[in-house]
Amino acid sequence: MDSTSAQNPSVPESASIATGGAFKRAFNRIFTRHLMNMAVLMALPVIFTTSLNPSRESLRDPDIWWHLANARILCSTHHFMHSVPNSFTVAGERWVNPEWLSELPYWFSYQALGLRGIYLLEWLVFSGNILFFYWRSQWRANHAGAAFWAAALGFILISVNAGPRTIAIAYLAMSSELAILEAAERGKTRLLWLLPPLFCLWVNLHGGYVIGLVLLGLALVGETAARVLGQKSAPLQPLLLICLLSGLATLISPNGRR
Repeated sequence: MDSTSAQNPSVPESASIATGGAFKRAFNRIFTRHLMNMAVLMALPVIFTTSLNPSRESLRDPDIWWHLANARILCSTHHFMHSVPNSFTVAGERWVNPEWLSELPYWFSYQALGLRGIYLLEWLVFSGNILFFYWRSQWRANHAGAAFWAAALGFILISVNAGPRTIAIAYLAMSSELAILEAAERGKTRLLWLLPPLFCLWVNLHGGYVIGLVLLGLALVGETAARVLGQKSAPLQPLLLICLLSGLATLISPNGRR
């Protein structure tokens, strides 16, 4: 033992304690209850959703092959389709494909990894919806346990459309809209300006953007009712303008007004 250690034998011990304390703090920051909850929620689709089980149930859904065929034609011709491409009876008739943008991720994943790519994207989209549900629930309730069980309930509801479906990607847009509206209720009204570009994206993902417009209309009605009842509410003029711009944004698509 050298003279330094003999004079201060507690130095190595204190250094060890400090190192252990730093490690414990880092561990606690990483492995929080939220992380554990999210890990369990991301495992739910694999455990309980039949479309993700090894028997390849999702590939029995005919929608995925139709969407892959549409995306293949779009990527090979570099032209948007305005007529029916795959039909024996109505080929060439006028047709609108409102889901072209959500078809592309499935096609690219299939091109990259084959059937595994479809499964991977399906799981990522499904998990993304559940995590978004958990984040919004935590934001609202500020309670990890309540957020976990709310997200678990959301998983049961979303599992109705489990599988490689374009509506699963559209659910992310709906969750984004609800998160923006909820943030505006807490006074973060500037986030409402994200709604027009969101609807511009959503109209090219899925026809369910109409539901998003209904939700936005209900928010406007709620703010109007609050003002009539004399309750504190956000200014109506910006919200009216945002509703108008969101409606106009739905015209920004290859299909136009169609």
